[in-house]
Amino acid sequence: MDLLRIGTLGSSRISQPALIEPAASVPGVTVAAVAARDKSRAEAFALRYGIPAAYGSYEDLLADPDIDAIYNPLPNSLHGPWTLKAIAAGKHVLCEKPFASNAEEAAQVADAASASGLVVMEAMHYRYHPLVRRLKDLVTELGPVRHMQCWTSFVIADPDDIRYDYDLAGGALMDGGCYALDCLRLLGAGGQDGEPAVTGALADPAAPHPRGAVADRAMAVRLAFPGGATGWIESAFTMDGEFRADVHVICQHGQVRLQNFTFAHKGRLVATRNGSVVADEQGGGDSTYVGQLRAFAAAIAGGSGDDPVPTSAANAVRTMPTPVTTAGAEAARFAADLIRIDTTNRGGGDAWERPAAEYVAARLAEAGLKPVLLESAPGRANVVARVSGTEVSGTEPGAGALLLHGHLDVVPADPSSWSVHPFSGEIRDGVLWGRGAVDMKNADAVLLAVVSQWARSGRRPRRDIVLAFTADEEDTAEFGARWLVQRHPELFEGCTEAIGESGAFTFHAAPGQRLYPIASAERGTAWVKLTARGRAGHGAKPNAENAVTRLAGAIARIGAYQWPVRLIPTVRAAVEAIAASAGTQIPPEALTGGLTADELLARLGPAAALVAGTVRNSANPTMLQAGYNQRDTGRGGRLRGRSRPARLRGRVPQHAGRADRNRCDLGARACRDSAGGSARRPGDGQHGAGPAGRGPGFDHRAVLHERRHRRETLLPPGHDLLRLHPAGAARGLRLLRHVPRHRRAHPTVRF
Repeated sequence: MDLLRIGTLGSSRISQPALIEPAASVPGVTVAAVAARDKSRAEAFALRYGIPAAYGSYEDLLADPDIDAIYNPLPNSLHGPWTLKAIAAGKHVLCEKPFASNAEEAAQVADAASASGLVVMEAMHYRYHPLVRRLKDLVTELGPVRHMQCWTSFVIADPDDIRYDYDLAGGALMDGGCYALDCLRLLGAGGQDGEPAVTGALADPAAPHPRGAVADRAMAVRLAFPGGATGWIESAFTMDGEFRADVHVICQHGQVRLQNFTFAHKGRLVATRNGSVVADEQGGGDSTYVGQLRAFAAAIAGGSGDDPVPTSAANAVRTMPTPVTTAGAEAARFAADLIRIDTTNRGGGDAWERPAAEYVAARLAEAGLKPVLLESAPGRANVVARVSGTEVSGTEPGAGALLLHGHLDVVPADPSSWSVHPFSGEIRDGVLWGRGAVDMKNADAVLLAVVSQWARSGRRPRRDIVLAFTADEEDTAEFGARWLVQRHPELFEGCTEAIGESGAFTFHAAPGQRLYPIASAERGTAWVKLTARGRAGHGAKPNAENAVTRLAGAIARIGAYQWPVRLIPTVRAAVEAIAASAGTQIPPEALTGGLTADELLARLGPAAALVAGTVRNSANPTMLQAGYNQRDTGRGGRLRGRSRPARLRGRVPQHAGRADRNRCDLGARACRDSAGGSARRPGDGQHGAGPAGRGPGFDHRAVLHERRHRRETLLPPGHDLLRLHPAGAARGLRLLRHVPRHRRAHPTVRF
């Protein structure tokens, strides 16, 4: 055909840069019609951009015999349905990304396109710029690929924007995330060596939508490629208030970065080999949209080469995998199962990790490994397994084994403080709930899912991988990591690096400022046990030498103590780097204790949070214990020298039934009969005001009973009758239930 006539569905803003302006630069292409649900809007749009025809419905546009192709920039949820209708009408289609709402719908469109013989193309416009082709060439030259990362972000401040509407297939992943995923597929040679697997994903949900469904305002996805490369993408609508579309590729022989890959004509490409720059190139030339439209027109005209449409419908299907692959689904299931196993560590040896260890060992065995389950004490179980590596082309000679470790215990959780029970392992609204979902049964589950995936695919790592799942991390590691390395060091033979929890995250210090902290040291722990000594005494009598009071005062003073700044070399380097990134000058005296900790941290801005816990020592009381019938002159408490949730374990003392050893109450008021020297107690009133303290097993009904029989007691002149009620007398009174109440004896004191 001499002229390709394109009609656009809708009057969206993207039509101008993506179609109307490029059409003016591509010979043989014209925008001939526009359709909108409101014909007046279509007419206004046509008048503004000089489009000859305007229609009041999409069907009318598809029925126009003079229209050769359709551009579909409708809301995401309408991409698939209207592309199918355009194919049925015999029109070629250039469809905006994402190609469809989900993989199933994309496959339906791809099947229809294949059967029709029409050109159906996803608008991944960035692929059609020379700088992206140059990126691909450099990655191939410096390869093989080891790891790739891609970021796409821009601000959508309006919460009512349709891109936040889940029912319209909105969300960050379905927007900029499509570019990021497609780019990593392009560079990871997904079309040649197989598609990547999604091994993990984390979403930040937007505010609840009026219709109830919630889309993601940010999404991070971890990928694994069959050839051994790994990938990581992040897409967000809110990150830092700035636009970003960057890709970074780490190859065996160098690194390649492309800033602004989506609009490569404005981008910059930098490649290094062994630290030396081998390429530093700017984009320029025609826009990515011009290159895309030119390729679309050429494909319709008869193709150009063996792959006239690299972003075909078939390719679009592979860019939209199911949200969670088998490995991802397994990780969620394993994590939920582990959360349901209560491995609470209360400290002092009070934990029981064995059920979780047995679960982990079973999953490792299913993956073909030979796990070793070792108990350091009854119930304190650890699991270690080794995955044998294999030589792969390009592997460094003599590479040591890599240790991947996680812990099985969790800190205590009070169900009353949770909206979902902490040991339910419930998945609600796409989020896994429970103690350990963050620290760190989630990571344990990922390790199990990875080795399961390796077993299914027949993959093996480049070098040996040692997996360790340990007990007691939340307390002292005495029953876990410490015990393992002391008693079974052979299990870790050859390990030269280790990866555990924490680290590997992005810290957004300020708009446009990102820091990537790397853990190069770890705080030590010093346990201190305090013992206060005092004079033993009765619980109902004042005691100026009370051991508990002394201990409480000491703990309070230690907890409130302001420790001076003390910067070890690692922390000092971190402080200097944070200050430099913030553009702050740190006076020399600040690094040698000349400023208080608060003054130093104030100079570092928001990133001070990264070192707030390490610029000085700290002491935090974390546990206070008490027991039954303790009458020792000393009371003990424990302090741990780093921040932990405070834990208090106390019980009300339970007393014996003797008046000379227990708390007592004055049960009846003193009465004096001045006339005859006699006292009477009303027989129908309650026998005293009741005990002041109640321990376990206390039955107030046994003491606060009614006297049904009057009794008169004659006292010599000058004497008062006092009735004493032992607070723990309930146990004795239970034994006397067969004795009539009027015959029960009570201790009496006369004075």
